Amino acid sequence: LILADCVEDNSIDQVCIFFPDPFITSPERRIIRPISIKLLSEKLKNGGIVHVATDVETYANHVTNLFNKTCRKNFEFGGGLCSE
Repeated sequence: LILADCVEDNSIDQVCIFFPDPFITSPERRIIRPISIKLLSEKLKNGGIVHVATDVETYANHVTNLFNKTCRKNFEFGGGLCSE
């Protein structure tokens, strides 16, 4: 992965993930998983921000719960449901 191999730790201010595929029937294929949140937390500066937008309510709730359970570093998660 480029993020893992080419980006220094504590070097990113903000990450935006817009409308990732929720892979309802194959959750192991989702981009937002505990391992990716861990990687983001290593690359983000202290106080960095992760924005996630989705139009699938169940996925918005899932992502919010994942960030709440997985985050151990001081960064802000802004995410949720985007509707018309």
